[in-house]
Amino acid sequence: MSSKLLCAVFASMLTCFSIQELFAAPQQVLQVPFVNYNIETPYAVATDKFGKLYIADQGSHYSKIKVINSDGSGILQWGATGSEAGNFQTPQGVALDSQGNVYVVDYINCNVQKFDSQGNYITGWGSNGSSTGKFSAPSAIAIDSNDNIYVADYGNNRIEKFDSTGFFLKKWGTQGSGNTELNGPNSIAIDSENNVFVVDGSNWRILKFDSNGNYLMSFGSRGDEDGQFSFPNAVAIDSQNNIFVSDWGHRNVQKFDSSGAFVTSWGSLGTANGQFTMPCALSVDSDDNVYVADAANKNIQKFSNVGRYLTQWSRAVAGQLYQPTGVAVDTQGNIYIAECKNNRIQKFSSSGSFIVAFGSSGTNNGQFNCPGNIVLDNQGDLYVADSGNNRIEKFDSNGKYITQWGSKGSLAGQFNINDVWEFIGMGVDANNNVYISDINNNRVQKFSSTGTFVRQFGSVGWSKGQFLFMGGLAVGKNQKVYVVADNARVEIYDSNGSYVEEWSTARDGYTSAFGVTIDSNNVFYSAISSPYYACIQSQALTGELLQQWGSLGVDDWQFEKPFGMASDAHGKVYVADSINNRVLVFSGFSSGSPQNLAPITSLLIQK
Repeated sequence: MSSKLLCAVFASMLTCFSIQELFAAPQQVLQVPFVNYNIETPYAVATDKFGKLYIADQGSHYSKIKVINSDGSGILQWGATGSEAGNFQTPQGVALDSQGNVYVVDYINCNVQKFDSQGNYITGWGSNGSSTGKFSAPSAIAIDSNDNIYVADYGNNRIEKFDSTGFFLKKWGTQGSGNTELNGPNSIAIDSENNVFVVDGSNWRILKFDSNGNYLMSFGSRGDEDGQFSFPNAVAIDSQNNIFVSDWGHRNVQKFDSSGAFVTSWGSLGTANGQFTMPCALSVDSDDNVYVADAANKNIQKFSNVGRYLTQWSRAVAGQLYQPTGVAVDTQGNIYIAECKNNRIQKFSSSGSFIVAFGSSGTNNGQFNCPGNIVLDNQGDLYVADSGNNRIEKFDSNGKYITQWGSKGSLAGQFNINDVWEFIGMGVDANNNVYISDINNNRVQKFSSTGTFVRQFGSVGWSKGQFLFMGGLAVGKNQKVYVVADNARVEIYDSNGSYVEEWSTARDGYTSAFGVTIDSNNVFYSAISSPYYACIQSQALTGELLQQWGSLGVDDWQFEKPFGMASDAHGKVYVADSINNRVLVFSGFSSGSPQNLAPITSLLIQK
């Protein structure tokens, strides 16, 4: 299997949705302008003379073309998953002609689509097959100075050439290892003289042809030495006709001169700057800088012409979210969001302006392994359930680390989290004591604000004062502790852990209700999630059902795996919609008859 196909298989396994952070005027949902894109699964990249990047971004829930400025700010995006005109299944390559039109080749749809610079569909051609003008898993596209289009037809082991309208001009190549034969062509590039360079992946070499398909030369072989390849999968050429080849097997980029002589290389396996896990595409800009799209590391890195790391665009960009799992709001209206996949906390103002981010992946102080729920005390300090590390970490309002406690186990002060999705429920009382739902130990633990163990209550079972399938936890103004006990009950305790009462299910139950909050009007909210439905439920503190809204999906009123919840002093409700990579904000329940909810303001956190 070629490296290009391996990249395609890998990309099809990855998931992410676009973020749309919703705040709007009452009774009106605002159309939020695009501000910033999060790079999720970059599979192809091209650059124009203005420094803009055109990215073919794949995912199991969407396939889009995204256009960003060199500073990472978004310009536009288009497309969705599908086979209709303007949509994509697996956009495998992207290229621009001299007029700024954008061409996209689709591996599964077996076609080429042409768009203007604003993403408006112009034309398309191709279908699955082996006859002239058809494709079998086309893997790359390139354009010469006359705006002729070249497509690497991977499954048919050939190159096809078209004019800019899609009119077929010529083809060459059959399966084999001879000078004019190909075995899995998976990338293509054009030099300043309109010569065509093809990555012949399964022959571990680069072939050079003139624009009519006549063989000129080749270089490369299988091996681990300079100038050799393991799984070559992308090629790009600079203004001096130097040739750059990325290698998925070696996790590097090699540079060759125009004759194919090795010049230099850079890169190794890893996630740090200048490292790669699955480099899948290359591009060179007008200044001869080199761009490498890495589908596994979910980034695009920029290098100088000799391989010096310059910058990157990735999912962990300030103001963007990747699997938010916890949310909290302070007395000034600042919003804190925990991101499981980015292992960080971000803080925003009430208007949505980014303030600060802190945290990284690891086990040291201030690092996380999938932070889950978060909660604030009345001093403005933040407590983070570091789920994968089985501990609680405490920070001040600016992200300065203060302390931590906890480890894996069943003793007092320990936690038993076996899966990062078993997010810990947390609440804080008026004395800044912290209550933790310790899911697999079937108990609630109470700590002082410094992490000193105070007491625990609960045991495994279905009876009163016992827990199974524990979920979210919240502390009300009455200082009572509300715990989602299993799929049928919310149990209420006093601050000493004495059982008070319980509610039976109000409607759909509390299956997987990991997010709960109690607002300033003493309304209890729970984020209910399962593989088949998702909704938000509000209840009085007597258990009376007040309202229920939402369903499973990606639209404004829908959720997929809603987790953390919070409420502010004005009764607004915040929901971390984790799989949809966003936080939704609602006006909350008004006393009297249930109101139709509407998003209340517009916070510009997008991907």
